[in-house]
Amino acid sequence: MKMREYRRGEKPNDRDHHGGEEQRTQTFRRKRALGFLEMLYVKQETLKDQIQREEFANSRPVIEGELKAVEMIIEEFKNVFQVERSEIEEGENE
Repeated sequence: MKMREYRRGEKPNDRDHHGGEEQRTQTFRRKRALGFLEMLYVKQETLKDQIQREEFANSRPVIEGELKAVEMIIEEFKNVFQVERSEIEEGENE
């Protein structure tokens, strides 16, 4: 294990190395949030597809209810975490 060297009179907590660690943690959390939002969009598209398909005609009212619920969750999630679909696409391009 490599020992960190500190300047004379400097204490380990004086450096901003914890800020970098905190930034990585926030980035990790944001990526997880974007992953969850992406999953919600996939569910939304799947439900929209099912509504259009004839074999799901009998289940259409239930599917429409599920779709409305997923859309509501997406909107609440975007507002709480201040994310947009474009951020998911940007993450895929990195």
